[in-house]
Amino acid sequence: MHSYYARANTVFFTAVYSLAAVGVFYALLKVSKPFKGELIRFDNATVDEIMSDRYDRFVFPLISLNLAYDLRGDWDYNTRSLYAYIVVSFDGDHEQHDMIMWDKIIMSKEDAVFNKTIENRYILFNDDRSIFGKEVTISFRYQIQPTVGFQRDFVFPNEQKVLIPDRKSQ
Repeated sequence: MHSYYARANTVFFTAVYSLAAVGVFYALLKVSKPFKGELIRFDNATVDEIMSDRYDRFVFPLISLNLAYDLRGDWDYNTRSLYAYIVVSFDGDHEQHDMIMWDKIIMSKEDAVFNKTIENRYILFNDDRSIFGKEVTISFRYQIQPTVGFQRDFVFPNEQKVLIPDRKSQ
């Protein structure tokens, strides 16, 4: 080596490449880690009311259900946050509709336990009225957002099905 600058440059970038290799190795290990979240209760899904706009063009079903989960098992030193959410899905006239009904951002391990009866946080907006008379599927999902590594998604196999009544039957 010809100078102190060249030597310092070599040492510095060798350390940076080593840290990058360790980071990639760690991220690959986290991808293979199994999910440990626990869905305790996910039942009693009911359609409480079907609202519409003033001109009766758009419909907004209000759904409630019991939800209890414990996601503390997925919290470790690398977890920045967890994103828990409920998706309502149904087959429309031409395509599959997926709408988020409720969500929660979990920023600490203590907040990763939940046990309540929930209702829509967001309006289930459907502008083509194809939701009437259809059976919707409600599923609970969550994402692990790490400080270092890849974001991972998990869908619990437990699903609730509820029938949205036809407008004529109300």
